[in-house]
Amino acid sequence: MARKPASRKPRDEISWKIVEAQCVQLTDAVKSARIPFLLALLWAFLWSWSLYSFDFGYLVFYRHRLVQSIHYKDAAANSQEIKQFWGDCGRVTAFPFPPDHVHNEDEKKDCVDALQKRDDWAEKAYLESTTISFPGGFAKQGLSDLGIVGQVGLLLILAWAFYSTRRENDAIRAFVDLDDETRRLGYFFPKKFLLVPQDDFFSAERLTYAYHAVAQRFMFILARYNRPLLGATIALASLPSAVAVWGVISDVEGLWYYRLDPSLVVRFGISVVLLIVVVYVTFNTIRYMVETSVILNGWCLASTKVWINQLNEAPDEPACTADIDIERQTAKPVLDD
Repeated sequence: MARKPASRKPRDEISWKIVEAQCVQLTDAVKSARIPFLLALLWAFLWSWSLYSFDFGYLVFYRHRLVQSIHYKDAAANSQEIKQFWGDCGRVTAFPFPPDHVHNEDEKKDCVDALQKRDDWAEKAYLESTTISFPGGFAKQGLSDLGIVGQVGLLLILAWAFYSTRRENDAIRAFVDLDDETRRLGYFFPKKFLLVPQDDFFSAERLTYAYHAVAQRFMFILARYNRPLLGATIALASLPSAVAVWGVISDVEGLWYYRLDPSLVVRFGISVVLLIVVVYVTFNTIRYMVETSVILNGWCLASTKVWINQLNEAPDEPACTADIDIERQTAKPVLDD
């Protein structure tokens, strides 16, 4: 007896399984892209914390004021400088002197000792604030070391973020993509473009379903052409690189203070080279982030204004190309001649 041919699943069922698998892959790519972005922001926060303590922290002013007050101890009586000395002494010792009080040498000596003890404490606290301690048994890193170590660590995180963002972009472009003409022009934020389905079995029904299955997974969603929102997205993604630039600028002061010491010049040169790479990786990551948001916005418009009206038509017909206007938030079908 002849064997009956094995039954095959209908093409419609298989295509739906492919769509669901691609939705899962896209969801996984979106989740994976969040981790390096969070790490980059955390790294930038710790680094900026140390830079702020070094350049603008309260201890910077406090140390300067104490040293200045100690220096004024021998100023002329009734001068502004000697008044600052006794005023700071009263605040440090918590014993304000009356305005008409006549000070003696013993009081002056006690005040100098109190101010000096406070200055020693401020100096120690200031030096401790210029180091970063990492968990896991790593040695503390001084702020000057972050010019190289910090740049390398940041570059590793940003490289991870770049590949994760590119994977996210590739996953969404497996469903829909910009037309070839728009890609050739290479606009940073195209306002008008054609959104092209990427496979023949992507019907209007399947693409609409896929959009609603994955859209809310994205972290950066530009739902319309919104300059403040676009600027905030770019600024947030650029924050780690901005902190790296701040670190290099901060090193310029030390380089000048030590009269261009050769060893410091070499370290500074390496920091500048690493900074250039960091900025380059950040720029390309931002391009992928913005492009992904643009395609997602176009996908939303096509699903809600074009393909949703084609759900009752032939289910196996490929979805039509959509003409997207991001600025006006409109979409219309592009029908074949």
